[in-house]
Formats: sequence, C-alpha cells, structure tokens
Amino acid sequence: MPPNNTYVNFERFARVVEDVAQVDWGCRALAGTHDTIQDDMEALVSIYNEKEAWYREESESARHDLSQLKYEFRKVESLKKLLREDIRATGASLGSMARKLDHLQAQFEALRQAFSADLQWIQELVGSFQLENRNADGLGSVFHRDARESLVELPDRSASKEVWAGLKL
Repeated sequence: MPPNNTYVNFERFARVVEDVAQVDWGCRALAGTHDTIQDDMEALVSIYNEKEAWYREESESARHDLSQLKYEFRKVESLKKLLREDIRATGASLGSMARKLDHLQAQFEALRQAFSADLQWIQELVGSFQLENRNADGLGSVFHRDARESLVELPDRSASKEVWAGLKL
C-alpha cells in the first residue's frame, strides 16, 4: 500500500491556494496600478497635446512677428538709402548754390568797387565844376555840357559792362 500522503498533499494544495490568492491579489494590484498608470498617461498625453498646441501657436506668433520685423527692417533700410541719396543730392545742390553765391559775391564786389570808383569820379567831377563855377560864372553851360558827356560815358566803362552783364544772368 502506498504511503499516506494526504496531509502533505493538503499542505501543498493549501500553499498553492495561497500562492494563487497572492497571484490574484498581485494581478488585481497590477490591474489597479495599470489603470492608474493608464489615467496618468492619458493626463500626460492631454497635457502634452495642450502644450504642443500652445508652443505651436507661440511659434507661429513668433514667426509672424519675425516676418513683420524683417519687413520693417527692409523698409527702414530702403528709407535710409533714399535718405542718403537725398542728403547727397542736397549736398550737391548746396555746393552748386555756394559756388553761385561766391560768383555773385565776386560780381557784387566788382560792382561795389566800380560804383565806388564811379562815385569818386563823380565827386571829383562835381568838385571841379564847383571850383570852375566860382572862377568863371559865364562858363556854367560849358561845364554842364561836359558833365552830361561824362555821365553818358559812365555806363560805357568796362567794369560797369561786366557787372551789368553778370546781373543780367
């Protein structure tokens, strides 16, 4: 007859039942942990999607702002170029005007000298008439005629012609 192993078999069975209970409890804990992890993963994916959308919007906004800044920069560079050209043109115009002004000043200086010489000549002429009038009262008409001729000669002088020609420009 075979030995009685019922007790040993019962103990083994009890251990197997305990092991199955522990495995069942572990599976339930694992299932609960799996559900928790699944919820956490869904929350993380949702947060990631929200952040990704936010970053995409911010990136698009930054790209738009950068594009706008590039446009403004090109516009300012273009305006700077136009301003430089205007400054060069203004400088050239000022140089031309300065040369014309120097030329006019030279002409006016020549006119002033000619006028001064003519005025001095007229004063000398009038002074000589006054002296001669005092010396000879009857010769007044001769002196008047000489004075008229001298005054007619005045515009014919070469310096006066140059000045008049310069003023007609």
